[in-house]
Amino acid sequence: MPQVVGKRFLLFVAVILLLVGYRLSDNGLLAYCGDGVYATFDRRDNMTVHRTPPLFCPRGGYERIDMPGEREDAAALLAAMKAAVVARETVGDIEILYAYTPRIHKSESLSIGRVNVMIALSNGGRVIIGSPLIKGSF
Repeated sequence: MPQVVGKRFLLFVAVILLLVGYRLSDNGLLAYCGDGVYATFDRRDNMTVHRTPPLFCPRGGYERIDMPGEREDAAALLAAMKAAVVARETVGDIEILYAYTPRIHKSESLSIGRVNVMIALSNGGRVIIGSPLIKGSF
């Protein structure tokens, strides 16, 4: 009887460790850039600006980081994420990049393909990163 209890306990511990590992495997944008103003959006589009980044990114919601930077910073971020640019567009003086990385689980299916990283670059040295898309104005 003690061997059965021991095996069940080990199985329980193994399942917990797998769940924790899965939770830590996708920490969203925070895993790649911690600088800037970090905001999250819940399912009802309520925005929360965090004074300090939370330990884990929110599940099921959108996240956004506004930070100073240039095109090179965006390229370095995409390289760190191993993200592929799916599409580009320009709106006024803002260049928008749509990308996909297998390292972030939540994504949106658009006419251009699956997207889970959106970056807006302004000529004024401002970079806005959103996942899976940017919410709010830019």
